[in-house]
Amino acid sequence: MGRGVVMMEGTRLETIPVVYRTYKVADVAAMNALTGMKTGEYCSVDATGETYRYSGSAWELIISTLVGIVWKDTQPEVLSLLDQTATGNWTGLDLTAQTSAKAKMAMLQVYIKVDSYTDGNIILSLRRKGTTPTIAVTVVPELVAGKSIWSFRIVGLDSDKILQYRVTISGTAQADFNVYLLGYIE
Repeated sequence: MGRGVVMMEGTRLETIPVVYRTYKVADVAAMNALTGMKTGEYCSVDATGETYRYSGSAWELIISTLVGIVWKDTQPEVLSLLDQTATGNWTGLDLTAQTSAKAKMAMLQVYIKVDSYTDGNIILSLRRKGTTPTIAVTVVPELVAGKSIWSFRIVGLDSDKILQYRVTISGTAQADFNVYLLGYIE
């Protein structure tokens, strides 16, 4: 479907967008059971308050209802990687025990300490599990052994409360990576 042509005021032509259907369903299972959708159509899920857009092959979350911020009284260390010297693979970090069933995003404090450095970059990348968009904390090459960096990041969680991380060390270096959960957004 594209754009339609409509005659207005007898002589003037205007192009207006074609309106797509918007579905409203009780839960995600009902949304997944829908058939005959067109690319660009929307679906609102009552159980979660979330809105999805159909990509032509799958529903993609576009709007998530956020309830509030839950601040942790003590900030648990959720990841500790010491003496890292090589690039790793994307790895899941399960925050189920530290968050609630309603958690949508994690608020993280990232600490990277350079143990030794000759060249290259030192990076900790974070993302919602299975997604492409990535946020990264990069230690700039000018840092020398003994230096550190603190950074605050908000990262999306999947429905199982998992995010993913990856260490990238592109040169000759060794670093420690620590991540603390400050709180989460429901």
